[in-house]
Amino acid sequence: MYTSILTLNCHVKPDTSALVTIVLDGISQQFNLLPTINWVPSSSTQDSREILINLLTESNTSVVKNFDVEIKADHTDILIGGYNCTLGSFNISTQPVWDTPDWQPYDISGHTGDSPSYTGPGSLQILKGQTVQFTGTLTI
Repeated sequence: MYTSILTLNCHVKPDTSALVTIVLDGISQQFNLLPTINWVPSSSTQDSREILINLLTESNTSVVKNFDVEIKADHTDILIGGYNCTLGSFNISTQPVWDTPDWQPYDISGHTGDSPSYTGPGSLQILKGQTVQFTGTLTI
């Protein structure tokens, strides 16, 4: 069995702490994140708060596993400004869908832009009370 630790680099609006609920394949975890000094609307991980999540597989050989992911922010807005994992690679393999119809300002699956500040793994903004869902794929 492989275990890879997924790190989500989160910025929290400076007004109050955020309660972030992550449901991974039906298993719910909650994280209380303190505000960050800077609200950075790009892919920066500088001064971010980290959420660490264990991604488990059932195999000891090469693996490609999909995870159903749901993230909810309570108390204030959050911005996930990057992600990485300790073993293999984790990619957002479906377009993120918010519970607010037609509200999709960022795509964390990756993008390129005219400026280096808008090039990278993407950012995922979740407003207070909002939920986003997507499928993530771990490849080892």
